[in-house]
Amino acid sequence: FMYKDRGPFVRANAANSLNVQLTALIWSIISVIMMITIILLPVGIIGA
Repeated sequence: FMYKDRGPFVRANAANSLNVQLTALIWSIISVIMMITIILLPVGIIGA
């Protein structure tokens, strides 16, 4: 956001970088949910 007015090349790369970071965040959240569901839930059921 700091360099958005420095030209179209910088703006495009900044948008791409933001897109990659948001995608990584979304996949990280999905991964944590899947780990809890796949690993911890069966361990809790078997251990109970």
